Amino acid sequence: MKEGSAISDAVDIAAGVLSQVTKLLRKLSPVELGQLSDGSASVAFVPPGHRVTASRVATPKAPTPISLNASDLASSLREMATSDQVIARLQPDKKVTVAIVDQLAKTFGITIPSSAKRREDRISVLAESLVGYRENAEAVMGGAYRA
Repeated sequence: MKEGSAISDAVDIAAGVLSQVTKLLRKLSPVELGQLSDGSASVAFVPPGHRVTASRVATPKAPTPISLNASDLASSLREMATSDQVIARLQPDKKVTVAIVDQLAKTFGITIPSSAKRREDRISVLAESLVGYRENAEAVMGGAYRA
């Protein structure tokens, strides 16, 4: 077999694989695509003659209920003027777990990146997303900013 022929075959195989992946991706919803993108979901290879069984798929955990009063906590966070105040409220309270930070972020429509793995990092992202933009706008505008 010639070297040029092997390269051509590899390119043809790669093109066929990409074509199949494209077909799969077109069938997914935007939510599913987002889950693939952030790594919370995955795609698996199933060889011919095999099948995926439900016993191999883990059941997702139910969200941890917030043991604190979620609406009161969310309201108090909305009223805070700086991201430092948000961090000072959440960081020392050990009842505020990663799951609770994630629920708060969901309440506010904030996406926590998958790179923020530690509780402290997630709290910082929440604080910056919730209040940081307002602090930056006030600094630029020289006064109170109201969205």
